[in-house]
Amino acid sequence: MAKYTQVTFRIDEESGILNAILSSSDTDQGIDLNWLLNQVKINDYQEYRVQTSDLQDVLKRVQSHEHGTIPIGTKPEFTNVKLEYDSNRRTLDALLIPSSSKIILDSQILHKMIRDSGYSEFILAEDAIENLLKKFLNNEKGRFLIGRKPSFLQLSFQVDDETGGLHAQFTETEEKISYTREAIAELLKQPEYENFVVDGDNIKKILDQIDNGIPAEFPVANKPTFTQVEIDYDPNTRKVEARLTPSEIKHEINVSTLQDELREKGFDSFGIKLSALSDIATKAIQHKHGTYILGERPVYTEITLDFDPDTGLLNANLNPTDDEVHHSLVSLQELIRENQFDDFHFEDRILEKLVTYAAKKEYGTIAIAKKKDAEVIIELVNEEMEALLTTTRAYGGEPLDKTTLEAKILAAGIKLEYCDQKILEQALQNEEVSKLTFAKGVEPQDGEDAQFEALVEETIQRQHKEDKTGRVNMKEVLDFTFVTEGTPLMRRIPASKGVNGYNVRGEVVTAIDGDDTPFDSDLDGVAVSPDDENLLIAETKGHPLIKAEGVAVDKTLVVENVGMATGNIVFDGSVLVRGEVMAGMKISVTGDIIVNGVVTNSVLKAGNDISVGAGVLGADHPDGDDTVFSCKLIAGGNITANYVNLTDIRAGRNINVKEYLSHCHIEAHDQVLAGQGGGKGRIFGGECFAKNQVIVNTLGSEGGVRTKIIVGTKKNYNKDLEKVRIAQAAKLHEIERIKKLEKNLAAQIKQDPNNIELIRKFKIADQAVKKLNDSLTHISEVISKIQKMKKTTQAASIVIMKNTYPIVDIMVNGAEFIIRQNSKGGTFTKEGDDIRWSN
Repeated sequence: MAKYTQVTFRIDEESGILNAILSSSDTDQGIDLNWLLNQVKINDYQEYRVQTSDLQDVLKRVQSHEHGTIPIGTKPEFTNVKLEYDSNRRTLDALLIPSSSKIILDSQILHKMIRDSGYSEFILAEDAIENLLKKFLNNEKGRFLIGRKPSFLQLSFQVDDETGGLHAQFTETEEKISYTREAIAELLKQPEYENFVVDGDNIKKILDQIDNGIPAEFPVANKPTFTQVEIDYDPNTRKVEARLTPSEIKHEINVSTLQDELREKGFDSFGIKLSALSDIATKAIQHKHGTYILGERPVYTEITLDFDPDTGLLNANLNPTDDEVHHSLVSLQELIRENQFDDFHFEDRILEKLVTYAAKKEYGTIAIAKKKDAEVIIELVNEEMEALLTTTRAYGGEPLDKTTLEAKILAAGIKLEYCDQKILEQALQNEEVSKLTFAKGVEPQDGEDAQFEALVEETIQRQHKEDKTGRVNMKEVLDFTFVTEGTPLMRRIPASKGVNGYNVRGEVVTAIDGDDTPFDSDLDGVAVSPDDENLLIAETKGHPLIKAEGVAVDKTLVVENVGMATGNIVFDGSVLVRGEVMAGMKISVTGDIIVNGVVTNSVLKAGNDISVGAGVLGADHPDGDDTVFSCKLIAGGNITANYVNLTDIRAGRNINVKEYLSHCHIEAHDQVLAGQGGGKGRIFGGECFAKNQVIVNTLGSEGGVRTKIIVGTKKNYNKDLEKVRIAQAAKLHEIERIKKLEKNLAAQIKQDPNNIELIRKFKIADQAVKKLNDSLTHISEVISKIQKMKKTTQAASIVIMKNTYPIVDIMVNGAEFIIRQNSKGGTFTKEGDDIRWSN
């Protein structure tokens, strides 16, 4: 008995089915799925569409040793392609029909078939070849459109007899004719079509129809209509209008023909713009019917002049007119001359404004000039000590004469005898003068204050004497002055009386008598001469101390040196140090201090003068504070020295140093003088203040050391005075308000004398007035003090004789200025709120 099953393949001739025959075999064929697939491939049975599932079924049967016939595939059906032209539809069709044999077909083969069949000129449909190949591979059958025989159209236009419209006709032709928008436009220019308007949409429609290649006919334009233009003028609106209406007749309408019509109707002077005529011509061509405004009749401005004798005003009347008139500055000036108004006083640029108003058609009446008599303005200035004359010439009115001028002067209260007649004659000869001084009063001459002239000196400047070695002992340069009983010390020059002046009104301006100050009553060792009340003489022997209003005779202490051996000196009188004052020492006297040698880092205080023959050497500032000095010179009178360094130096009158003041704090009630009695005269570093004046040869240093120089006051008293006066005005206003309140309260109390509340309010108001008056008294004192301070320091100045270096701060009466570069000498003063420099 057979152990295996074998498989063979056989095609049924009648049905064309591929069968697998399973039969017994003694041999093992090694059948599996791959063996079966390989047999299908070897025997070229792929066309029978053998499915894997069918072979898997065969394999199961083999494994089960089943025998029999199993169908596994069908006979393949092939497709052939045939091209066929449909003359009715003018189409090229592809027929997919069954075929017993397999053919190969792709796009190249199809295109070759089309060419070989004579259909190469046919227009193939989009994606026709690709779609046909898909259908072929899917064994689809049927007729499929793949192209169309090309057809050419000829375009012509025909006027429809019934509607009068224009039709486009498309007929077939054997020759291809190319049509573009330009070509169609050329066809429409033929005389029989030129009046038709074929719009862009219909042109596109014509081109689309040509592309379709299908004969047709359709309307493309309506019956032509023409337009006529009528130009007319509406007197109510003053407008020139163009009416565009339909017409059966064609009219030539362009800018030229429209201009001709304007001329014929007399509208050519209305200023109608060419752009408006061009716009109307375009609208006519486009048959846009309606009424359009071309322009309007121009309105001109008439100017007439009218003089009002009551007001003296010349008026210009601006009114509308149809008469063409143009105004300019020249034409207006001519109009004014013709009417004899050219001598009037015209406002600045009024004629230019009038031309503008006329151009803008701004109507109405405007005053443009005035008839004016000559004018005289008299001003009293400088507290009525001076009279100024200003005149303006006559403008069409009465000129200035001597009678009128003198009447004006007298009306101002000015005495004619105080007037300068030559200047008045000059004013009459000139048409106009401005602020001309024609009268002056006489200034009062204040008396001179009593003067005090010292007849002796406090110190004696000895001649330098050389010893046997040729050396000069500088300690023997200065010495005290000694006087004996009866020695004349000071002469008093009595004050003089003032001489009154008068202002231009002839009113007396009172002069101030000089202050007849007597000799100081608190002077020791002196008396007034019994023979001369203006002469002060010595009553005892001693050292003279010169003061502002007298001389005292003082007792004197003489020492060689001041040091550890003498200790500090406190003395009621004067001290002469023939040698030096050592470091760390103090001298305090009521009279003078004279030191022939050097003062080293010491404190000297004198009720009168301090004189140092050599110089003063201070020390560095304690604790590095440059406002604190360990070396000090303080005098009620003058301080003189050869040089001073790092010292706090203060004088009741003047400070006079020959060589230099270096890094000091300096204060003088009158002047600081450097180098004015010989020497280099330099001030550099530190701060220097003088109430009246600083005179120095060189200010600052080449190294740019900051130096500050102050004269006058350290504050700007102008601002202080302004603030105080504002406060004064406010309090005066408040007093006035309260007094009005008091007056009302007093009237109410009179009617109701027992009203306690009214009485209480009146008392409060009265107390408020008293307090305000007290405040006003204080304010007046402050104002007086400030004014006195300003008066005493207003001439304060800084005088630099040679040159100044950078980084020097200048202050004059509160106004500040910084010198930032090397400069030559000059004088600094204050004018107004600013510093003025002059050389």
